[in-house]
Amino acid sequence: MDKTNFTVLKNHQNRYQFNESLYIQNTLIPKTDSITFLGVSIDTKLHWGDHISNLKSSLRKSLGLIYAASSFLPTPILIMLYNCLINSKLTYCIEAWGNAHFTNLEKIHVIQKKILRIIFKGSFNEHSVPFFQKANILPIQQLYIQKIAILAHNSYYTCHSKNDNDQRLRRSKFDLPVPKFLTERGQRSPDYQIASIWNSLPDTVRAVGRVGTFRVTLKRHLLDSLE
Repeated sequence: MDKTNFTVLKNHQNRYQFNESLYIQNTLIPKTDSITFLGVSIDTKLHWGDHISNLKSSLRKSLGLIYAASSFLPTPILIMLYNCLINSKLTYCIEAWGNAHFTNLEKIHVIQKKILRIIFKGSFNEHSVPFFQKANILPIQQLYIQKIAILAHNSYYTCHSKNDNDQRLRRSKFDLPVPKFLTERGQRSPDYQIASIWNSLPDTVRAVGRVGTFRVTLKRHLLDSLE
């Protein structure tokens, strides 16, 4: 019980205050505005600000290690270090927190760019897109798209019915039905994100049925689309 607490999830328009005390087996359970569950910090409004802040602190430590190693290690080894120290942290549960607001995600993107400039010994303001492409590394926003698209690929090829009655209403036979959410919060939901991201991909990518080949094709498409 001493490791347990609780939080109340709600949107920014909900002004409800939970003022009751919560007990389990006569033990008072503390209320908190942010909890950490399996390494992911969850705030009451699901803005993911706390998680991204913690992630930034962790990435900065790895940035220091890569900077120190850049003076004596070759570029391919530094890229390997990036994948071990940075990419593994970015991809952890990104399907949940990767739809955070752009301003939060941009904080992670800035650190990515700094690290790649260190790896390729670029100047502090040098355009970073060529570095991402050379290293075969995705920026944080595209990394989220990649993970969601893989979920969508599984949804389409395992659950999608070729005889769907709404097939004629879709612009492509590969489309998934998009839930009719009008609010920003609704459009950030997993169901909406999976369908909308999948439908935004070109047919040449979505037509690849084999998962392994799809992953490679998708990543190449996302890298080539960087600006």
